[in-house]
Formats: sequence, structure tokens, C-alpha cells
Amino acid sequence: MKNTQTLSILLCFSVLILLTACGNSAPSPTDFHVGNFKYGDEARFGDFVIIRTENSQVDSGTKTQLVVKFDLEWETDEAYTLRFNSVVANPQNIQLPELNGMYRKCWITEITDSSYVEVSTTSLSPDTITTQILKK
Repeated sequence: MKNTQTLSILLCFSVLILLTACGNSAPSPTDFHVGNFKYGDEARFGDFVIIRTENSQVDSGTKTQLVVKFDLEWETDEAYTLRFNSVVANPQNIQLPELNGMYRKCWITEITDSSYVEVSTTSLSPDTITTQILKK
């Protein structure tokens, strides 16, 4: 009887370890370091798709076809800076502010499996901006 109880306890413990190891881990800010994303609030920010690599980010407007490239630097797993690199395409000749020297500091907060909330500041405005970034 004692061996049966010990075996049952070991079996339950083993199953618990396997379930924990195989289960989904909690989302992490690093899940959003590289990939394709979009802004959650199109009415406020437009229909931009974000293509992010380890050291760059390209924002592409699906309707406007405006494409802007930024250099990307991760300061921590949750904080990064985007620095204007170039306007890659602007076929509709959209009037843009002077972007040379422009930067945006961003912080990842409120992470889910498919999105995060970004709090950011930019050299173009004293305002703090909060928006949802979604995995695409």
C-alpha cells in the first residue's frame, strides 16, 4: 500500500511538472522585439503596419503607401528608442514635419499574448502618447 501511494504521488508530481513545462509561458516584452505589428487605434494613428527587426523598424501606411524607416535601439527589454532614418516612400506627397533628428522613446506596458500598450514621447511634441500595438 505504501509503495502504491508513493508511486501515485510521484506520478502526480511528474504530470504536474510536464504540464507546467509544456504550458504556455507568460508573455514577455521580448516577444515583441522582432516581428510584424500594427497600431490598434487606426482612427488616431492611421493604418500603419510595423515591421520590426533587431535594429530597425519600418512603418508602412497601407492606404497612404507612406513608408518611414527608423533605427531601433533597445535600452532594456521594455524600453526602446526609434530614431528617424529615412522616408522610404511617399507616393502621395504627404506633407511631413521636419524629421531629421526626430526620435521617439517607447516603453512596453500591459502585455498580453497578442498585444502590448506602448507609452511614448517624441521630440516632435511634449505630449505622452499611449497606444496599443497588436501582433499582425
